[in-house]
Amino acid sequence: MKIGIITDIHEDITSLKEAFTVLEKNNCDEIICLGDITGYDKVYNSHIKNPDASECVNAVRQNCKYAVIGNHDLYSIRKLPVSNPGFDFPGNWYSLDINERILLAEGKVWTYENETPSLKLTKKDKEYLDSLPEYLIIEYDNIKILFSHSVYPDLTGSLVFRPHNPWNLKEHKVFSKNHKCTLSFSGHMHPAGFVRADINDIKLLSFRNYKMKTIRTHYFCPCIAGGKGKNGLLIIDLKEMTIEAVSLFKSPFRRWSIGTIKSK
Repeated sequence: MKIGIITDIHEDITSLKEAFTVLEKNNCDEIICLGDITGYDKVYNSHIKNPDASECVNAVRQNCKYAVIGNHDLYSIRKLPVSNPGFDFPGNWYSLDINERILLAEGKVWTYENETPSLKLTKKDKEYLDSLPEYLIIEYDNIKILFSHSVYPDLTGSLVFRPHNPWNLKEHKVFSKNHKCTLSFSGHMHPAGFVRADINDIKLLSFRNYKMKTIRTHYFCPCIAGGKGKNGLLIIDLKEMTIEAVSLFKSPFRRWSIGTIKSK
């Protein structure tokens, strides 16, 4: 069983089409999308030249067997997260003035003041995004896997805070263990490669093939959205128990950094 994992598309239809081509050539049995199909911050994603939210949603709907919702998707359809990430969202959150949202957020959650509106979303697109769960647990060959956009308790990635050491993932590991999951995957982090996290450390790995660890291991996947040579996808082979990070960056001069994010 080969599973392709994509995430953080951010309306980059060009990179998304390339990703599906790569996954088809690798004979993936299923494709799973981990959210942020729509929306992007114009400050950080100015390299997305021809964004098309509707086409990205349609492509995911047609090609991915499963998908979860991300924080940018929530903003695109003005939906509040179901899981409580530790911030009490008022019911009228999206109708508040941006300055009031920033004041209430106190730097804890994304307020999307630089978000580029997803103008091309159709009613059908919005209904599809609204139907997506915040996490999925899927069993393959007696291996239970947890899929989400970010990590528990912030499954949608609505918090500004991001994990940097194994301690930050304690609640997620407990959540995963309680659901009897051996592996878990999320996006949201946009690493230059992908990140493997276990009880001892969080390690940034480059784009290539690795033997997969299966003892309570979490993986942060690379993003689809292009820019600065760090976008790509993951392919997991549950028969061979391997995980491959495939780069979508085509420059022959690329150089990948590899290192460990050390605990403070």
